[in-house]
Amino acid sequence: MGRRGWGTIGVVTTILGFAGVPDDLETWYRWFDVLLGWIDAVVNDPLALALARHAVTVADFVNQDWFRVTLVLGGLVVMIWPLRWFWRLRHNLRYRWRRALVEQVWISDEDAKRVMRDSPWGQLKEPTITIGYSFLDNLVGKREIISGLSEGEKKLVKFNAYISRTLDKFCENNSDAVRVVDGKREVDEVALRKFLDLLVEKELIQDFGDIPDIRLG
Repeated sequence: MGRRGWGTIGVVTTILGFAGVPDDLETWYRWFDVLLGWIDAVVNDPLALALARHAVTVADFVNQDWFRVTLVLGGLVVMIWPLRWFWRLRHNLRYRWRRALVEQVWISDEDAKRVMRDSPWGQLKEPTITIGYSFLDNLVGKREIISGLSEGEKKLVKFNAYISRTLDKFCENNSDAVRVVDGKREVDEVALRKFLDLLVEKELIQDFGDIPDIRLG
């Protein structure tokens, strides 16, 4: 499910948590009247009446404070679930837990790329993309791209390709940190994080020179 789909579910769930649902028989009876389309016979229709009574019972349960709070919290979690910072938070917690239990933490190829993008090294490499509009742009209207990618999109394509090539090279040079399970590549996150730390150190040395190594006393 895409980010938009998760967001829609989260919004609906949160609204239900705040607003609750109708808990009177007359409202539900009228709704099922429209839903079933039995305009002439609905007054005496036992199915519509049974459905309405069942809906009232469910509404009484849903409208309890603890359940509505649960809906609100669940909706908020669903909305933020695909966000980058939330993925980083839950992945780090999961990594620390698994690392405490085993020596090697195996993750999928896609998760390995996300770890690289979200690492300090990846943040240093990721291109800065800003979009600004002047007063004149607002008057004449925003220019539309009718073919090809924008400059910002091209930078992101290059960045993602660079991440993929770097991961391929890491796997090529560290065969003990990669394995294939059911035809899919998995990477040892422990080794990958050490690799990324070394890349950051290399960046620092290039920009500022050797890291001071001074022992006092």
